[in-house]
Amino acid sequence: GFLAGLAHLNSPSLTGVAKDVYPSLLGSLQYAAVCTRPDVSTALSILGSAQASPTEAHLQALKKVLRYLHGTINMRLTLGGGMDHSLQLTGFADADWANDSSTRKSRSGYLFTLGRGPISYKSKQQTCVAQSTCEAEYYSAADATKEGLHLRQLMGEIFNSPITETTTIWEDNQSAIAYSQNALVSEKTKHIGLKWHFLKDHVEQGTIKLRYLPTDQMVADMLTKPLPGPALARHRSAILGGQDPMQRFIP
Repeated sequence: GFLAGLAHLNSPSLTGVAKDVYPSLLGSLQYAAVCTRPDVSTALSILGSAQASPTEAHLQALKKVLRYLHGTINMRLTLGGGMDHSLQLTGFADADWANDSSTRKSRSGYLFTLGRGPISYKSKQQTCVAQSTCEAEYYSAADATKEGLHLRQLMGEIFNSPITETTTIWEDNQSAIAYSQNALVSEKTKHIGLKWHFLKDHVEQGTIKLRYLPTDQMVADMLTKPLPGPALARHRSAILGGQDPMQRFIP
């Protein structure tokens, strides 16, 4: 993977020209990730956290991302759904759990499609430490809900008509789905802050609906952690080049 070399703790810090090159190269690659290549978002988000004190291993990882993009240069986002495909807003939300060894914070990832095309995606480290996979996934679903509400409002303004149909967000953690429906209260979840419970409110109102999708079919998985090559290629093919992740994965 892109970040395999980061495990070498004795990698020397960058100095001189190399230290100046790192933020420049990182910024160029982040521009590509934000505009058209969600498949490298997670790697660049992690590498961006080392911008203040990058090492040789970080620079080599950036070069791997650059070579990967060069080798897949023909892949791109394709917007719209065509005449035979409804422009339905659909979300995918996922999270890892405590994979950052220094902070023990989890990473959230979400992706929204309109028809066949991804229109919004993000990979970000969570601001608080989740004490369980359920909690990490619930925070991720809440972040996705915020973005989904924004996109619903934006679509309403564009089409000059409020969006009344429920927006589905696919999630691969059954406990987080149950908790969003007030069906689960336990020692592991009762401490979750009130600011996250707006998700429950919108589920109750019918604005947002969380539905289960198995982990191996969850395209947002690549926005939560570096994936091995076959898994990355599988999810990448579902969201780049005009394919439909819903049609590909969901019966």
